[in-house]
Amino acid sequence: EVMQHKLVFIETQDVVETTLALDNYRRACDCGRGAVFFSIA
Repeated sequence: EVMQHKLVFIETQDVVETTLALDNYRRACDCGRGAVFFSIA
């Protein structure tokens, strides 16, 4: 249900892919759309 209303980004082991996901997450939040970013620590 969350995916119907918010963009969902997931951290991966690939540094480049994660950097792009984080950049797109920030852009979605800055424009007011909002998003969810899953990070594995």
